[in-house]
Amino acid sequence: MNINTLNSNNNVSDSVVLPPRMKNINMWFDVNWIDVTGLGNVKELYDRSGKGNNVSNDISSERPRHAALSSEFRGGTKVAYFYEQVLSDQTLENDSATLTSVFGTALSPLVDPEFEFAAVIAEHPDSTSAEMFFGINSSTYDDQVWFGRHNTGASFRVRGSVDNTFDTSDGVFTDNAPSTYVFSCQQDGEGEMNAYAWIQGNSLDWDDEGISSNYPMDPGTLRGMDEIILGGMVLGTGSWHGYVAEMILWSGKHSAAERTQTLNYLRDKWDCS
Repeated sequence: MNINTLNSNNNVSDSVVLPPRMKNINMWFDVNWIDVTGLGNVKELYDRSGKGNNVSNDISSERPRHAALSSEFRGGTKVAYFYEQVLSDQTLENDSATLTSVFGTALSPLVDPEFEFAAVIAEHPDSTSAEMFFGINSSTYDDQVWFGRHNTGASFRVRGSVDNTFDTSDGVFTDNAPSTYVFSCQQDGEGEMNAYAWIQGNSLDWDDEGISSNYPMDPGTLRGMDEIILGGMVLGTGSWHGYVAEMILWSGKHSAAERTQTLNYLRDKWDCS
């Protein structure tokens, strides 16, 4: 059990506290806010941000399961289980997402937008090679952002109008272990863009030599970002095999204190690292 100063009621699945920077949240999926079919599949996840960015799947055979990972997620709490199949992969999508406060619009995109992403996920032992658990895409351009894994390490990609940045980390994922994942895209003091990420609160060291835990990049603009997918990518292959409990996307970066708040909120709520 994780004990922290934010939540004195540690025995509830829906935390009595809220994430930080509520007014800056553009997307918030939580499997306590869900539409589950009689077959035990996830038909829709409701966006708690109030922006209306629900994700769903109209094809019953391509919906993730509503399933428990042993007793790992707070005493067997059921979460969204995405898994690969021969004929189809399980995803939840939204093709008209409202993310303008994060990235601007297609005609008026924000230059070098800063944003923060956090999630609680668990890798399935059958995961192999490159798989993506979350992606954002533009329906008009090739711009995209995705987060996932490569072998046993975390990976990310940010493709903007200026740059196409991709990297993976050293091995950090442990099978069937619910983990916090936080990614921050932010400017440094000289206006250059950097990508940071933490798993279980530990700063990732990207594979490229000499860059430590940050990754210098310059995505320029991310134009018309309006498609969201959980369990894969809107464009390309790489469907995910694992569990999702919660995901949040903020416009703008966290302070160090806000990032600690986010970690404590997620750890306390899902009883994870």
